[in-house]
Amino acid sequence: MLFNSNRLVALGVFILVMVMYTITLSPTVVFWDVGEFCASGYLLQVPHPPGAPLWLLFIHLASMLPTSPDLAVRMHGVAGISAALGVMFTYLSTVKLISIFRGKPETSLDKFIVYASSAIGSLSLAFCYSYWFNAVEAEVYANSMTFFTAVAWVTLRWYERADEPKNEKYIFLIAYLMGLSIGVHLEALLLIFTVLMFIFFRKNEVTEATERFTSIIAGLALGGTVLMYLGNAEFLGWLSVIILLALVFVIANHVTMKVFGQYAGLGLLIFFIIYAGIVQGFPQLLDGEVKGMQSPIWVMIPIALTIAAAWFVYSSEKSKRKLLYIVSFSYLLLILGYSTYALVIVRANVPNMPMNENQPDNLSGLVRYISREQYGEQPTWPRRWSPEPQHQGIYTNYKTDTEFMWKYQIDHMFNRYMEWNFIGRGGDDQDSGFQWWGNVVGGTGKWGTLGIPFLLALFGMYYHIKKDWKMGITMFVLYIVTGVILALYQNQQQPQPRERDYFYVGAYYVFGIWISIAIVGIIDTLRTYSKSESMIAFGSIALFTIAVPFNMVRMNFHQNNRAGNMVAWDYSYNILQSCPPNAILFTNGDNDTFPVWYLQDVEGVRQDVRVVNLSLVNTEWYIKQLKNNTPHGAPKVPIDFSDEEIDQLQPIRWETREMTIPISNDVYKKYNIENALMSGTFDSSKKEGEIKFKLEPTMEAQGIKAIRVQDIMVHEIVRANKWQRPVIFAVTCSPDSKIGLDDYLWYQGLG
Repeated sequence: MLFNSNRLVALGVFILVMVMYTITLSPTVVFWDVGEFCASGYLLQVPHPPGAPLWLLFIHLASMLPTSPDLAVRMHGVAGISAALGVMFTYLSTVKLISIFRGKPETSLDKFIVYASSAIGSLSLAFCYSYWFNAVEAEVYANSMTFFTAVAWVTLRWYERADEPKNEKYIFLIAYLMGLSIGVHLEALLLIFTVLMFIFFRKNEVTEATERFTSIIAGLALGGTVLMYLGNAEFLGWLSVIILLALVFVIANHVTMKVFGQYAGLGLLIFFIIYAGIVQGFPQLLDGEVKGMQSPIWVMIPIALTIAAAWFVYSSEKSKRKLLYIVSFSYLLLILGYSTYALVIVRANVPNMPMNENQPDNLSGLVRYISREQYGEQPTWPRRWSPEPQHQGIYTNYKTDTEFMWKYQIDHMFNRYMEWNFIGRGGDDQDSGFQWWGNVVGGTGKWGTLGIPFLLALFGMYYHIKKDWKMGITMFVLYIVTGVILALYQNQQQPQPRERDYFYVGAYYVFGIWISIAIVGIIDTLRTYSKSESMIAFGSIALFTIAVPFNMVRMNFHQNNRAGNMVAWDYSYNILQSCPPNAILFTNGDNDTFPVWYLQDVEGVRQDVRVVNLSLVNTEWYIKQLKNNTPHGAPKVPIDFSDEEIDQLQPIRWETREMTIPISNDVYKKYNIENALMSGTFDSSKKEGEIKFKLEPTMEAQGIKAIRVQDIMVHEIVRANKWQRPVIFAVTCSPDSKIGLDDYLWYQGLG
């Protein structure tokens, strides 16, 4: 049957969410990475590492469709559709998870309970702050969740049909979707462990689960999670270890540890093969260099593996060796999906590409690009590892690395985001906390939900593990992997330039499922105490619809409604229009650069202005592009350094010193420098003069003062320009970025 009641509800959820996202969609370019992605997608350029080539293809196609007069809106729409699809897949997966422990709903009342509860949970995901935020702008995270939720749903489809002929087609689809997802974001790869657990529990006989053991683990999981949110002491680290040991203990009572160990090891091996071996390793091998060792043998390895896999597919299909067939074909599909990264090299070789970050125009460049070499190395174990003074001063507030890990990296940078989304934000300011309650009609405390979604999710976790310990533990592991473990892996420094709540949408997905399971559990429990089952069901669904998705819309609509918000476009337009013709414009970072790039690349606004991003000008590839390229026909940025000298640039030891830049007689007359003679900086007999300024150190490490590469380059560009073109500093540039030229600057608009 093409449209049964379950599919109709799924379609209804998709349409409802899509309508809400369309209403609140950003009307044009916005701040942060979105402007960069829109400009990259429109011209198929190369954005910041590690790139998102498949996402760029999606929004490039969307830019061709006449869906809106504004090109950015066309691209934002892809995020809205992607996020709505993710909510639909969440609904479908929730129905399947509930049906596994409750049985497939047959009666009309059971269908209503299961479908309505699943819809409430999926809508709680749709309208939580962070997921909604990602859905109304052309960022990768919404599309990433499409792949994430689709892989989870396909895995559950396989779980239902694992005994049917040709069930391996679902495994193949999972492999291909994961390969494609690499071209958007790596989040879907975190599902590898969950997929393996589904396969493990479906294909292995286990002893009967006892209520005592499942109750213990459910209680430990619930209690540990509650304490993790409410506390921030070091003992929580030990508590997490105890919970994990309890998990192992419970599983040991149900399955053979040898078999489980094999699957756990297999999960780690598969993740390592895909992430380290294929995503990062294959470009290195094809480039012929691994860890500084060059050899033609490296090039042959990925080629040989791919040819061998193709042969194994052919031969194993003939010989009926099913496992070898599945592994080999899945490998080929994963590689096929990952091949979208070929777009990066192709586009990086286009001459005068306005945006070509890291310029990965060959395999060695692609290796540096994918490995995010531009951002430096990040250690795994030390927590307070940053040598930068801005971080070191803060790190002294923590006695140990463990205290920093729990108080900041987990409690502040993960727990707080879960509380934001399912309890309520305490305010609009960065680093704001959460708020349990609030005024339903708005005003002070308008962000609160009484914590109902949060408490439901915790109860749903307990109820799921108690009713179906195998699937409950599987979802609990997914929550931990996409939450706490991801936060630990990122090893974030304090402070962060922005909130990072968008990283943890996988954990929000699990919470949405648990909300649905909690509602089913509450209804089923109440039904045992009442003869009026229909009244209990309809009353509960109505109550939780108001208390969860309806209240979350009320809570988050204002903050996520971008309709009419033109701030980024107006601000960037005004920056560009503040510049005289052919100006050199210094910008500070993402928010005053990416929307400007968008206006130039997509809307053709002031393409004569050359933008010099002060963050990127610390890299040699960007300096060379400024010096040698003429994007949109704009003149080159004046730089007298040779390419070889640019390669050697690095911070240099520095003490405050007086600097001079010469002024010719022609410049004196051109700009009518009236006070030059009076100040003694112009010698009329020599027909030349100079400006004087003090260049002070801009960085310090271990008592050694220095200046950055960007300081060297600002001085070089101003000097080499020889007063031929206007030099503009955006108002967002910090004082130390102007290298002491403040006395010779004046405000003109936003420059």
